[in-house]
Amino acid sequence: MSQLDHTTSGNLEAPERISPARTNVIPPAQSGRFARIDVLRALAALSVVIYHTIGAKIGWHFPWRDNGLPDLSSSGWNAAPLAFLSLGWAGVPLFFALSGFCIHSAFLRQSHFDARVFFWRRFWRIYPPFLAAIAVFSFWPIHHLGTDATLADLLHHLCTTFTLVPDKFWSPLNPSLWSVAAEFQCYLLYPVFLWLRSRHGIAAATLGWFAFSAFGKLLFSALAGWPDHAINFWSCVSIFSFGDWALGALVAEDLFTKQKRAFYSNGAFVAVLAACALSVLWRPTLTLSFTFAAIAGMLLIKLYADRAAPVNRIERMLARVGLVSYSLYLWHQPLLGPLERLGRELCAGLPLNLARLGTYLVIAAGLAIITASSYYLLERPGIYLASRLRAKPPRL
Repeated sequence: MSQLDHTTSGNLEAPERISPARTNVIPPAQSGRFARIDVLRALAALSVVIYHTIGAKIGWHFPWRDNGLPDLSSSGWNAAPLAFLSLGWAGVPLFFALSGFCIHSAFLRQSHFDARVFFWRRFWRIYPPFLAAIAVFSFWPIHHLGTDATLADLLHHLCTTFTLVPDKFWSPLNPSLWSVAAEFQCYLLYPVFLWLRSRHGIAAATLGWFAFSAFGKLLFSALAGWPDHAINFWSCVSIFSFGDWALGALVAEDLFTKQKRAFYSNGAFVAVLAACALSVLWRPTLTLSFTFAAIAGMLLIKLYADRAAPVNRIERMLARVGLVSYSLYLWHQPLLGPLERLGRELCAGLPLNLARLGTYLVIAAGLAIITASSYYLLERPGIYLASRLRAKPPRL
């Protein structure tokens, strides 16, 4: 265990070490690491977009038998290969691990944890686009489910509490919003995690919460009924998904302190990735598929972000996508259907293969325009306001 696993007091202090944020100088290695984190954000966002595109056409999960195994008879066999391709949902637990990595990395570059500043910055970074999405999809219910939100639903969304109720977990406005709400709740749990870290060290705090999360997922899923899909209430409710989120924090501190652990290896990454893919084939293990994906995400962050090679051109292009990945994730799912219909109308009369290609290009162009608009009109102004308004002490 590293000497920096424990802080010197219960004041949630960061390790006493010179850091980029405190010297206003970002070393080249750190700059490359930040770029690679954006690359991983891009891969996570794009995998989720592809998953939602495929899932809308082949279904979101296998038909299950009474013994918990998938029923792949008749047309099910044809869907099996696509079902594995639709493992793009694993981009969400990767997002969770990346969030834990970034939040804890920022903490490590400070001298102590200031809760007011932390929540102030998180609010302005995340909430303005989230609020805009709620407003748009409340008055323009275009999701394929065609459901209208009630006033209670709107209040739950504004307070980000809808994911705490099993039958409200999937937002009628935009099902993708569940992870944004869970992210807010993870922020609320982060000071508790830092307190545990100050008492027991980063490894014990992370692995302890992770073990609690895995046990809770299995216990409550067994009591409530095994889930149909890897993303479900008991696997993803914030008190449990924080265990997946905290894995990113462990990687951040290990990179910061140059701590080496036996499980950071290519072999471990391949093994966990295989376990994640196989876990979706049996309903009881499906409960832990999100967890396996988060572990794979943690290992991917460590192995990829710590590379010494310079960032190449393709990585720089993906990093630009990663920069706007939050907006892409936030808006894409309800818009896939309308953009596909628009593409079909515009490409009507073309040969079949050209029409399909044209439709996908329309979807890509539409999402690119909406994503860029959200980033420049909502995300960046929110970040700017957070820094400007902090000239006066925030009243929270």
